[in-house]
Amino acid sequence: MQLFVTTYGTYVHVKDEMFEIRVPEQGNEKKYKRHHFSAKKITSILMPKSTSLSTDAVVLALKHNVDILFVDFSGHPLGQVWHSKLGSTTRIRKAQLEVSLCKDGLHWIKVWVGTKMENQMQVVQDLAKHRATIRDYIRQRIKQMQSLHVSLCQLNGSQVQDVAETIRGLEGTSGRLYFEALSSVLPETYRFSGRSSRPAKDPFNAFLNYAYGILYGKVEKTLIIAGLDPYLGFLHRDDYNQLSMVYDFIEPYRVYCDLVVF
Repeated sequence: MQLFVTTYGTYVHVKDEMFEIRVPEQGNEKKYKRHHFSAKKITSILMPKSTSLSTDAVVLALKHNVDILFVDFSGHPLGQVWHSKLGSTTRIRKAQLEVSLCKDGLHWIKVWVGTKMENQMQVVQDLAKHRATIRDYIRQRIKQMQSLHVSLCQLNGSQVQDVAETIRGLEGTSGRLYFEALSSVLPETYRFSGRSSRPAKDPFNAFLNYAYGILYGKVEKTLIIAGLDPYLGFLHRDDYNQLSMVYDFIEPYRVYCDLVVF
């Protein structure tokens, strides 16, 4: 069980060797609702800003190998407290490193990037259904994207680095076709010329960058809770302080941001 502490002013401490969550009642900060959880049933505790916990709660968490993760208001991880004996986390990260250097890593990158491309094709296909005037234009782009997806699926190598540049090229070209199709069906005022991030050159990209920023935090938090290293990626480069695994793993889920912004 994961314990998410979300209410402003909530206090986590220990009572009878259990976590007691003291939540202030709305409209009356002097009254509290109390919830009790066995430390044996908790795997992690997420604490945002403006909440607090006692050192007894930290010790109880350490005793039972319960991760404590501190996040900001948007859910982006700020820091983590865990037991000095990492347990399964060490094995998970060792396996993650091994996979990054073998054919299994290439398999997962093809799955994640391939799913991203499939999602993009589905979005574009849905756009064509009720837009007869540009249906041929959109279908042409879908056909090109399908060809790129086939090329991705057919790639072979002993590890990601053997074909990394090819994957980036296929992904980038597919993305360009996808965003061209999205732009073409927007009202003329909001159309845009390709992706731009720092800085965004138009309202669509500004909103998209914001949405991706929120998603990055959610993905990083999920990876940390699962015991994975967010910096140890398969495809994205291992530059200083770069969340390579976050950038790899986020690919299939970007479409949810795209649809909201669109």
